[in-house]
Amino acid sequence: MRKELRNNMKKALQEVFPVELKRYRVQHGMTQEAMARGLMVSTRSYIDQEHGGCMPCATTLALFLLLLSKEEQRRLLGLLRAGIEKAV
Repeated sequence: MRKELRNNMKKALQEVFPVELKRYRVQHGMTQEAMARGLMVSTRSYIDQEHGGCMPCATTLALFLLLLSKEEQRRLLGLLRAGIEKAV
């Protein structure tokens, strides 16, 4: 059961995170380079994450949450929760 929940969480993150990264970046008029600096990752790593090629580490996810307003945090966490519940 734990492994299944972990897989569902990973799947939800893979579906939601890239979309939300790009949405935030475009909405705030930022370049990929600026987002990479804000998340303290290389531009290549950021681009890979935005395109869904790789997933963020816990630090990157935490830094992204800190960039978001409270409302945006709730939205992101709600999308992740919905994705997990849908997969269960």
